[in-house]
Amino acid sequence: MPKQQPAGAFSHVELISKDTAKSVKFYAKVFGWKFDDMGQGYMFVNPPALPTGAVREPQPGESPGSLSYIQVKDVAKTLKEAEAAGAQTIVPKTEIPNFGHYAVFIAPGEVPQAIFESA
Repeated sequence: MPKQQPAGAFSHVELISKDTAKSVKFYAKVFGWKFDDMGQGYMFVNPPALPTGAVREPQPGESPGSLSYIQVKDVAKTLKEAEAAGAQTIVPKTEIPNFGHYAVFIAPGEVPQAIFESA
């Protein structure tokens, strides 16, 4: 994710698909997106403007849909603040080698939300 947004802005969106091959073909045809296979079924796209994105399969217990990432300065600090405000962490601070760190939580209202800190 070479492009970066300021803290508090949406920085990345994952499209969670039951059939990533069909989804990639669709978005390439309709929007002209080009994808990079990052391995393990993660198809990264760097569209003409921010935020960046990807298409991937659902993780166990996850439904198809989309997951947006909000840029933060400090994942650990923001995660603590989110928990104090009523969020439930489902993926703790996790490293993405050479890119940064992310975490995922369920915000009040049952909204899945990811946060991302650049390396």
